[in-house]
Amino acid sequence: MVVWVLRIFCLEQISSIEMLLGFGFFYFFGSCFYSSSFPCERFFTPQIYRKSSIWLGLKKLLPQVLENSQWVIGNGSQIDFWTDNWMGDSLMHLLGICPSFHAKVADFINNCRWDLLVNFLRAFPHLAASIEAIVLPIDPRADHLIWIGAMSGILSAKEAYLWLLSHNAPVPWSTVIWDKALQPRKSLVVWKALQSRLFTDEFLQKHAF
Repeated sequence: MVVWVLRIFCLEQISSIEMLLGFGFFYFFGSCFYSSSFPCERFFTPQIYRKSSIWLGLKKLLPQVLENSQWVIGNGSQIDFWTDNWMGDSLMHLLGICPSFHAKVADFINNCRWDLLVNFLRAFPHLAASIEAIVLPIDPRADHLIWIGAMSGILSAKEAYLWLLSHNAPVPWSTVIWDKALQPRKSLVVWKALQSRLFTDEFLQKHAF
């Protein structure tokens, strides 16, 4: 049904549906798709472009996804020490600085233990203590992102819908559905779908047809 609706409206008119689909795509296969289609050192800053209709929708959602995600440290090789969120916020924001260099979290780990610079320990003792309180895995594994709003850390379609419902402005569906540019019969079908009045199998079973 969602695919059929996408064919009716232009993407500008169904931004909420596009965001919902985009959130699910990003967490289910977005990282695999990106790594294979846009090879680069940091997957947020590709150096090449390959034409893709999927990525055009996904890239619009990266800011929202990153703002509500946090890195879980494995081996630390994928996490930027200063700019990535792996402590509830990035060190750049916590310290109010803009570092002119980049370093990985892995650069400050030695034999599965924190190995912070002496200058960092002296300049930011409380922050350093918070970092050293983070338990590192004994068997280093790949770093991964989790969705902060979900207990499981996985962004499901339900979690994406609830997040969009609380953050997006209400959509004036009456104006969108009954637009003069749309055929009345298509507007009627969409209106019935939103009102749960379509003769689906579930509807027929519920009303004992």
